Amino acid sequence: MATIEAQIRLREVRLTPRIGVGTEERSVPRTILADLSFRLDLPLDRNGRTADELGATVDYAAIYQLARTVAGEKPYLLLETLAVELYQRVRETFPEVRELRVACAKPGPPVGGEVGAAEVSVGGEGVPHP
Repeated sequence: MATIEAQIRLREVRLTPRIGVGTEERSVPRTILADLSFRLDLPLDRNGRTADELGATVDYAAIYQLARTVAGEKPYLLLETLAVELYQRVRETFPEVRELRVACAKPGPPVGGEVGAAEVSVGGEGVPHP
């Protein structure tokens, strides 16, 4: 079956994990903005058209709900850990996704000065998958 490659991005997914190195920082949920981008192959019919139905792609709502679940499962010390866990769970749950990249940004991190956000990005092409 013929396919066409699609790149999909879910931008600024608002997550509210308990995250931070200090106990006080983890005492309340913090807003984390996650971006998830990936590629997948969309099937084409014999006329070269894609099916206009959810079964032909990935359910964005399911990925969103999975991200919220992962973020709320436990407290995290590091953005890196949250980003890797999001990456691993999306790959496990949606094997059709390729070249997944997950970025997590923490607005106003406590670094002793003015910083708009701290961001960690994991994944991409050539990363081994679980």
